[in-house]
Parts: sequence; structure tokens; C-alpha cells
Amino acid sequence: MSFALFMDGDFSEQTGKLVTFVVTMVSMALGFTLIPLLPSPLPIIIAFLVAYAVFKDKIYGAMAGSLIISLGLFYHLSRIGFFQLIHDPVRNTILMALLIAPFVICPAMFNNNLQIIAMDIGIIAVSLLFFRSTFYLAIPLILVFATIYNHFSSSGPRSTSPYRSYSSSRRYTRAGESSSLSSTTPRYRCLSR
Repeated sequence: MSFALFMDGDFSEQTGKLVTFVVTMVSMALGFTLIPLLPSPLPIIIAFLVAYAVFKDKIYGAMAGSLIISLGLFYHLSRIGFFQLIHDPVRNTILMALLIAPFVICPAMFNNNLQIIAMDIGIIAVSLLFFRSTFYLAIPLILVFATIYNHFSSSGPRSTSPYRSYSSSRRYTRAGESSSLSSTTPRYRCLSR
């Protein structure tokens, strides 16, 4: 399977949405199961509802899923006594606001399926970090997917041609080289039609 199905126009909207639905459902179900916030059948039902919301509208579905995961994260941190380490209520509130901020800000900036899948892999990695028997799996999972995500989503399609493309009103041709430019860099001259 290639990541091109997430990056190419209409094909990404059809196939990418389906793959994103499946990955979101699996990651949310795994996250809700590993962080025991809800009783047994509810994690799968909520995972399906969040995945369906992501399928219909990426931004609102991703935000709803990340906020629910943040509630599970707060539950786990309070269960292990993390918030009792800070005795000042103002500092505790500031810490909680700083912890929940990425769960609100990041999904608001997502605009394609590959970014949603990156968030889903992050949910799986965070869920694995809380247990001694699985925490060593989280870091390689994050690093491998961050590398793949960075490679495929850093910019749009790249052209290797030394000539610019044609537009409707202008035509670009090779016009020679300037003394300020190196000998390998072509200079272009615009010829109007």
C-alpha cells in the first residue's frame, strides 16, 4: 500500500477516508481498552462513533476523539497520583490546561487523512507508554511513523524539470545565464502571448 492514496486528489478522498476510518476505529478501541476508563462494550462503540465522525468531518471528529482520549489520559494520571504532586490549585489548573491544549489545537489544524492517521498512531503510542510490558514499543512506533509522515507530507509534488510549467497567459523559455548565477542554474525570460 502506498501513501499516494492519501495525497492524490479524488482518489485520496475515497480510499483515504475508508482507510482512515478503519485505522481510527482500531486505534481508539485500543486506546480505550488500554486506558480503562469505560466498561467493556463502550470502548468499541465510542471508537466506532468517533471513527464515523472522522469519516464525515475530519476536524470535528478528530477533535472529539482527542478530547475523549485526553479524558482517559487525565483519568490514568489521577489514578497514579500525578496531580497530587502539585499542591497549589492554580499551578495544578495551569498544568491541566497545558496538558489538554495539544488535544484541542492539533486536531483543529488537521486537513488530510495522513495527519489523522498520524494522530491515531500517536494514540496507540501514548496508550502503550503507560504499561511496563509495552512501553518499549511506543518510541519506535512514534519514530517510524513520524519519519514516514514527514517524508510524504512536507510539501506537495516535486518537479524535477529545469523548466517552469506553462500558464494560460505566459510562456517561460530558457534565456541564458547571468553572471550572478552559477553556471548550472538556468534563467527564465517571460514572453507574453
